[in-house]
Amino acid sequence: MCTVDLKDAYYLLPIRLSHRKFLRFTFKGTLYEYNCLPFGLNCAPQIFTKILKPVIKFLREKNVILVVYLDDFLILGQSFDECMHNVKLTINLLNYLGFLINYEKCNLLPSNSCAFLGFIYDSNTMSISLPDDKRERILKILKRLLKISECTIRRFSRFLGTIVSACPTIKYGFLHTKIFERQKMLALKKSGGNYNALMKISAYLIDDLNWFIKNVPKSFNNIRVDKYHMEIFTDASGSGWGAYCRGNSTHGFWSDEEKKFHINYLELLALCLGLQCFTSKLSSCNLLCRLDNTTAVACINKMGSVRFKHLQEITSRIWNYCEERNIHILASYINTKVNRDADIASRQQHRETEWSLSVDAFQEIETVFGKLSVDLFC
Repeated sequence: MCTVDLKDAYYLLPIRLSHRKFLRFTFKGTLYEYNCLPFGLNCAPQIFTKILKPVIKFLREKNVILVVYLDDFLILGQSFDECMHNVKLTINLLNYLGFLINYEKCNLLPSNSCAFLGFIYDSNTMSISLPDDKRERILKILKRLLKISECTIRRFSRFLGTIVSACPTIKYGFLHTKIFERQKMLALKKSGGNYNALMKISAYLIDDLNWFIKNVPKSFNNIRVDKYHMEIFTDASGSGWGAYCRGNSTHGFWSDEEKKFHINYLELLALCLGLQCFTSKLSSCNLLCRLDNTTAVACINKMGSVRFKHLQEITSRIWNYCEERNIHILASYINTKVNRDADIASRQQHRETEWSLSVDAFQEIETVFGKLSVDLFC
C-alpha cells in the first residue's frame, strides 16, 4: 500500500468567469473574488469528487487498485512491484493533468501497514487501528468528561464527533455512542437548538464512557470480509415470529403485550429470538441476517436508533448479546416473497388439539415427586 496526497487541489480548478460573482467576499473594506474553487464552500467536495471521477475510472481500467477520498489516494497492489507500478502510473497521470503532488505527505514506498485518513491499515492482519497520538487524545477527552457534571452542548458535540470518528477501529463502538447521540438530541430539543446552552452529563452515561476508556487503548478492528459462518432468515407477523437457518426453522407467538408494538420493533425482536435459538453455542464469528424490513436492517447496521427509544432498546439487546459472544452480524434486506421459510414460520397458529408440558415445568415436578416411570398418556 502507498498513499498520494494532492497539494492545494481545489485551487487548481478555475471557476467560470460568469460565475465568479457568486464567490465574492469583503475583507477590511476591500472586495475580493475567487477565480478558483474555494475551500469551505459546501458544494466544493462534491464538485471536486465529480471532476476526479474520470481520472479514477481511467486508472481502474488500467487495473490500478485504489481508494480515493477527495485529494487523498490509497494505492494498492498484489506485490511490491505491482504497487510501485500503480503509484508511478497514478503520479504521472496526475502531473500530466496539472495537479500538484504534495510529496511531503506522500508515502511512496510500498508497505503492508499504512496510515490513511487518520487510521492505520494493516494488510497482514486485515485490520484497522488508531494511531497512538489519536488514541491518547481521545482518552484525555473521555477522562476529562468523567470529571464534570455539565458542559455546553457544543463541547459535548465535539466530544461525540471525536468518538464517532474513532469507532471504525473499535469493535461495537457505534453501539455505545447511541446513548450519547440521544442525550445530545434531547438537550438540543430542550434548548431550542442553542449549542451554547448547558447540558447535564447524566449518570447513565458513565457506563458507556468507562466502556470507551477501557476499549480505546486496545482499538483494533478487523476489516470486513464478506464471509459468513451462518445465514439466518427471520420474519415477524401479527401473531408471532419465525426464523430459518440451514434447513431448520423455529417460531413463537407474541404475548398480548408484545402485540401492541409496531411491526418495526417486532421484526427486531424476531431477529433477537432467532439469534438466541441458532447461535447459543457460537462465538467469534460473522453472521448474515436476512430481513424483509428496511427499518430493522438500518437499525442493525447502524447499531441503534437515536430517534426512537424503543428501537434503540431492542437493537442494543441484540448487539449486547453479540458482544458477549464476540459475534458480528450484518443485516441484509430480502424481499418478502423470497423470505418464504421465515414468513411461514412466523404465521404458525396455536393448535388447540396439541398441548404439551414445558420442559422446565416437568423438571420442577420431578424435583418434588421424584423421577417418573410410567407415562399414562401413551
